[in-house]
Parts: sequence; structure tokens; C-alpha cells
Amino acid sequence: WRKMTLEPFSIHADTGGSGTFNLPKSMQKLSDRPVVGLDVDSTTGEIYAVASHDPEGEIDTDKYSEDNGPYYSATYTIGNVKADGTVTIYKGPKAITHQDGFKVETVARADDIPAGFQTEEPATFIGTDDENYGGTLRKLKMPSTMYSNAVVEAAGAARNRRRRT
Repeated sequence: WRKMTLEPFSIHADTGGSGTFNLPKSMQKLSDRPVVGLDVDSTTGEIYAVASHDPEGEIDTDKYSEDNGPYYSATYTIGNVKADGTVTIYKGPKAITHQDGFKVETVARADDIPAGFQTEEPATFIGTDDENYGGTLRKLKMPSTMYSNAVVEAAGAARNRRRRT
């Protein structure tokens, strides 16, 4: 990762770092595409990632279309970004959810959801590209055990401050 400024645009080569994580056995079938999308929760700093498996090259294309799956994916947290810019990459993914039958290509955290959207915030959304089956955006329920009570309270307080302004 690198520090970036937009005005004026610059990517600072003298800053940043790198990290490594290991996939658990439950995610080994996703090792061909272990990270296809990332987003950072603007309140908690959690880094969300998605991994997906595409059977391209694995099936007999004379009989079947590889654009029909079977697909499977996982959405998980991979690290945290602190307010001071410090990045921590976990040794392994946390808060893992599996999406069998879907090829997830993107993840997005939403902390400030417009009225009328009929969902609670914060929320995690995934976007799929299931080739011949089309694509969709759907809300995803992530395991709540990944957050300490302090993090959950801080996220709620930040939402309440935004609503008052």
C-alpha cells in the first residue's frame, strides 16, 4: 500500500508497506482468485475482501459452458486501517462468509445509507458477475463476532452524529 493524495495527485513511493495472509482450509478452493475486490469500512477501518472461484479451464467445454459455473465465493475481513494510517494485515482471514453458487467480484461497506433503502446501517454489500446468469447487488450479513463492543459503540455514535448534522 502507498499513501496517495488527490490534490495535487501523487502516489508517494517512500511510504507504505505490505502484508501476507494465509487462506484457511475452508477457502483453499478459492486460491486461484484469493482477492478480487476490497473496501475499507470508514468507521471501523476493517478491510473487507472477496475471493471467488471461476471454473474456467476446469470443465469440458465441448459439453458444458464454463460461463455457467459452478461458482463459489467468500467474503471476509483481511486487516484494519487505523485513523493514523497504520495498516495491519491479519495472519488469516476473519469473519468469513461463503457464497455458494455466486461469483462475487466486489464488496462495499455502507455506513450512511439513504432513507428509504430499507436496510440498517452499517451494511456490507456484494456484487456478483455470474456470467450467463447475470449479476446482482445484494446485502450480506457478516458475522458480528468480529467487532468488540467498543467498535460497535463507536460506529453507532458516528452514525448518530451524522444524522444530527
